[in-house]
Amino acid sequence: MNTQSNTGPVPLVGPIDVAGISERANFVDFGRILIPLNIPRLVIKGEIEPDTQRLVAVTLEISESALQISVFSTPKSEGIWPEIRLQLAATLSAQGATVLEETTSLGAGLLVTPAVPAEASASITEITRFVGLDGPRWFLRGSITGAAIDNSKARDDIEAVYRSIVVDRGDDAMPPRELLTLTLPAGNIAPPREI
Repeated sequence: MNTQSNTGPVPLVGPIDVAGISERANFVDFGRILIPLNIPRLVIKGEIEPDTQRLVAVTLEISESALQISVFSTPKSEGIWPEIRLQLAATLSAQGATVLEETTSLGAGLLVTPAVPAEASASITEITRFVGLDGPRWFLRGSITGAAIDNSKARDDIEAVYRSIVVDRGDDAMPPRELLTLTLPAGNIAPPREI
C-alpha cells in the first residue's frame, strides 16, 4: 500500500497520544498509528508480515530517508524503551554490528553500523538509527535509514515526520510489549500479491 501527500507544513509536536487531537479526519489512519495528511513529499508504505499477512509496521519515506514505525503496549506504571534499547544493543552487537548509544533531538537512541560484509543472518544490513518513545500505555519504536543518517537537512525532515505521529493505544487489555494490530486505511487497497 502506498500513499502520497503533498500539502502544508509538518507539525512538530509529538509523537503524541490520540487524546491530544480533536478529530482523525486529517490523518492517514492505520487504527493505532495516525499520520498527518499534510506532509509534503511523504510516501507511506504498509509492511505486511509474510507468514500471517498481518500489517505490522508502517514505513514513511521522505528526502531519501525512511522511518519504519511499530507500536507496542506497555504497562501503566513504566516505559519499556530503556530496557528495549539494552536488549537491542546486545542482540545487534552479538551479530557483529557496532552499536553506539546516542542522544538526539528525539531523545536516547542507538546508531547501529552492521558488520561488513553483512552476514546472511544479520537483521541490520545498513546503518540504522533506532529511536523510541514511551507514551501512556504505548511504546512507539522507529528505525531510520538513508540520507537522514549523515545529512542534517534529511535528518530534520525525518525527525519532523516522527514528531507528527499520533498513537491510539485503544482500551483493550494487552500484555506488555504486545505489538498493536494495525489496519489498512479506509479507501486504500493493498497492491496485488506477487505470484
